[in-house]
Amino acid sequence: MSPDIPLGLQWLGGMCENGNDIAALLVISGSLRREVQCPQAPREVRHVHGTNDTVMDFPLWRDKFDCGVGQDAGAWNVVDFLTFQRTTWEDCGSGQNVTLDIHPGGHFIPHGWIG
Repeated sequence: MSPDIPLGLQWLGGMCENGNDIAALLVISGSLRREVQCPQAPREVRHVHGTNDTVMDFPLWRDKFDCGVGQDAGAWNVVDFLTFQRTTWEDCGSGQNVTLDIHPGGHFIPHGWIG
């Protein structure tokens, strides 16, 4: 495991070092530090993140994969009290796809979002 990755995110280090055989990764309120390399990342990453998260940096997957301009996929919700804004990046520099769902909350798993 990489010493550059916080202990709580060591599984991401394994994912970045051995991710070629992993089809997809779902990340909730977690990200990589800017300086962490991810040479063997999964082919698809879906990330859910709160815009008021004060624990983790905002997601950088699109930067890691050398993605261009994202496509605004619009707002969506499963429960009335929580709306997400989805952006997608397809065919990034290394062939990965990234989906980012942001919500107005913080560093938590929003109740009812997984539906």
